[in-house]
Amino acid sequence: MLKNIKISLLILILNLIFFENIYCAFERINGGSRAEALGGAFTAYADDYNSVFYNPAGLSGLQDKEVSFFYLIPYGLKELGTKCFAFVVPFKNSGFGIVLQQMGTELYRESQFIFSAATEFYKGFSVGINSKILNLNIQGYGGKSILGLDAGVLYAFKNGLKFGAFFNNINNPGFGKTNGEISRFSSVGISKKIASGLTLNLDLNKYNNYPVIMRFGGEIHLNEQFYLRMGISDNPTKFSGGFGIDIRKVSVNYCASNHIILGMTNQFSITLKIK
Repeated sequence: MLKNIKISLLILILNLIFFENIYCAFERINGGSRAEALGGAFTAYADDYNSVFYNPAGLSGLQDKEVSFFYLIPYGLKELGTKCFAFVVPFKNSGFGIVLQQMGTELYRESQFIFSAATEFYKGFSVGINSKILNLNIQGYGGKSILGLDAGVLYAFKNGLKFGAFFNNINNPGFGKTNGEISRFSSVGISKKIASGLTLNLDLNKYNNYPVIMRFGGEIHLNEQFYLRMGISDNPTKFSGGFGIDIRKVSVNYCASNHIILGMTNQFSITLKIK
């Protein structure tokens, strides 16, 4: 009983004090290790399964089917442990994805099922949507499910420059009697291939009634198998970095991020690409 009370207080304190914004549930959950190593600056880059979390329009540019899994324990807190399974597939200038994600323990658990779809609406211009079932379950109080909707757009210029925009929870879902309890945000971003193997990304994120969050990240492709990544975001300050290794059809990615208040988070993800 005492342990359960401590865990409840921990979750409450993290929501009220330390997290970027204050909402009752479903604070923005990390995507995979690759996007997080870029500081979360992925709105315009959006070229793999991480697009589901940052801009579903990016699924229209997929080259291969991808099956991915990642797990992380934010700031070393097992009570906030998050696991995720994703499957995305390209289809005639379009893309589709299914994501299952869960955070928490039997005491407090947030789960979401996401179905994503995207298509190239015009040459270089793509649109995408997420339809999400969000489930919140609290031990002793039961659970409830609601529907959330996201939308994104992406435009790819011929010179390696990309522009993207993402709008999260556009239907303003909420678990209480009034709406607005689930975090809502929008983001715009640009991505540019500076040189062979080097890409730089910049995102601006905005939650309602909160300061703009700037995210910056870079990825360099050292050879056919190895990538290095770095990123930074503000409000609050957070540094990140990591690497990726491609071994035939398997991609292994690692990210280490340091929150100025809460400390380190280590994250791994594995992706299998299917031709």
